[in-house]
Amino acid sequence: MAPNEIRALLVLRGVRITDIAQQCNASRQHVGQVVSGMRATPRIREAIAFALGTTVDALFTTVRQPLSKLEKLVACGR
Repeated sequence: MAPNEIRALLVLRGVRITDIAQQCNASRQHVGQVVSGMRATPRIREAIAFALGTTVDALFTTVRQPLSKLEKLVACGR
């Protein structure tokens, strides 16, 4: 899922990032970074998945789309 989808699911289920942070003894910022995909802390991913009643793979595994022509040129340094 994309980070905005995870955030929407948190709101829909009434789960606050602050609550997850307290349960994990982590900062709110750290949990937010995991949701945003900036960090990949396994225990926090597991806590988020548990709070949402789903699996870590369902939340944090993304299907990569093929690169566009422009992205390929940028990646090659052109």
